[in-house]
Amino acid sequence: MKKILLVEDEIVVGEDIEKTLKSHGYEVVANVISGEEALEKAEKFLPDLAIMDISIEGNLSGLETAKYLHRKFDIPVIFLTAYADKQTLEHAKQAEPYGYIIKPFEERELIATIEMAFHKSDLAKKLKTSEEYARNIINSSMDMIVTFDNNLKIVEFNKMAEKTFGYEKAEILGNNIKKLFSDEREFYSIYNNTFQKGNFNFEALNKRKSGEVFQSVISSSLMRSKHGKIEGYLLILREVTELKQYEKMLRELRKAMETIRLGVTITDINGKIIYTNPADAEMHGYKVEELIGKDVRIFAPAGKKNFSSMEQIKRWKGMVRESVNVKKDGTEFPVWLISSVVKDYKGNPTSIVTTCEDISERKEMEKQLLRSERLAGIGELAAGIAHEIRNPLGNISSSAQFCLSKYDLQKEVKQYLEIILRNSQNANKIIKELLSFANPRDISLAPVQVNDIIENVIRLVRGRINEKQINIEKKLSPNLPWIPLDEKLIEQAFLNFILNAIDALDNAGNISITTKKNNKNEIEIIFI
Repeated sequence: MKKILLVEDEIVVGEDIEKTLKSHGYEVVANVISGEEALEKAEKFLPDLAIMDISIEGNLSGLETAKYLHRKFDIPVIFLTAYADKQTLEHAKQAEPYGYIIKPFEERELIATIEMAFHKSDLAKKLKTSEEYARNIINSSMDMIVTFDNNLKIVEFNKMAEKTFGYEKAEILGNNIKKLFSDEREFYSIYNNTFQKGNFNFEALNKRKSGEVFQSVISSSLMRSKHGKIEGYLLILREVTELKQYEKMLRELRKAMETIRLGVTITDINGKIIYTNPADAEMHGYKVEELIGKDVRIFAPAGKKNFSSMEQIKRWKGMVRESVNVKKDGTEFPVWLISSVVKDYKGNPTSIVTTCEDISERKEMEKQLLRSERLAGIGELAAGIAHEIRNPLGNISSSAQFCLSKYDLQKEVKQYLEIILRNSQNANKIIKELLSFANPRDISLAPVQVNDIIENVIRLVRGRINEKQINIEKKLSPNLPWIPLDEKLIEQAFLNFILNAIDALDNAGNISITTKKNNKNEIEIIFI
């Protein structure tokens, strides 16, 4: 049952109206004659409607009382008046009444006005609820929502817009929308495209109240009436300043990944490759696109493609290790691997990042260092041997030479002394070679002619050759190219070859020396 508050200072009229209302099923919660009483009863009973004479007793007029009821309790009001002049009607409009009845009136007129007032009140409440719902949605949005009319005046400005731009809604409403843009040209681009297309997506630079500029993505659309008339424009903005910074950082990170010489591979938790940089692909003889989607164990040599390393990485949250990887062509090479597990916000592993360094050169340097250390030890040993053996060996050699030159010896004795002398010289040569091997000198490369070096070596051993009547057969190819060599070292090598050959030959033997350039543009040197 609808509740009605009746305010009528003419008691007889009031009682008559009350009787009529009750006969039509309405509950009259109070029948009072003043504004003060009306407010008191309204607060107590919260009626659904108030019927009020504009001219009532007390300090509050009917108009003022109606304004209070509407503003404080949201109670719709129907005015009663005996006056129908324009001034009275205009004055009554200020209270936003739901109906207006001029005395005297018929019963059906009263009831019709009341029913219409209730209908309008219900519609108003539904509209208000809908507007509040829409308002809550707008203010709860994580995006900025701004509307402006056809005169470019701001009409709507939600909470996120207040927070982002730094303006209070009350101070920005009615301002020109261009105030929110750093560049008017960007605004007019959005405005014109929206007007022409109905909606438009755009990136722009906006300006806060402080003057600070920020980046945003904007979705704009036209606001039309039910008849299709353009009534304004809707902007939905999202600040992307941090996003743009992250995108820039990602671009720089990707650029770094693309240019570093260290191999970088990212796999999912099961070992499927989801990213690899060019250095890693090139290191293994692949193209980047060949590796995406492949199992990372493609890098493991045959027979070693097991899950143990992957499981250890996940269990230990990472791993640092030296290993052996295999290239696309099957070549194995040593690598230094560092793997780390990437986790989500819940701590669950999502991917594995592995850096790969080809340590072939490092391993070779380690071998050379080890060889140098061993040679240093041999050098110390050789120096000791040279010191301990060379002196007595020199005495033996000198004594043999003295006996051969001083005395007229029997042939057999002479042969034994020559054997002693020759072997003493061979032993001394071995000591020299051992010292040279243990303490190699610095190599000095310079362009040389191989044939010239061979001729020099032959001149050095000419006496030995003639003594044993050995024939040297030279097949030296003319016009050989100059090549970078250490002349002293190569000369010593050639000398060793020829001396060994001379020592191995009986009298009247042959030594053949051939030089030529093969089809690979290499110089071949053959001693036979």
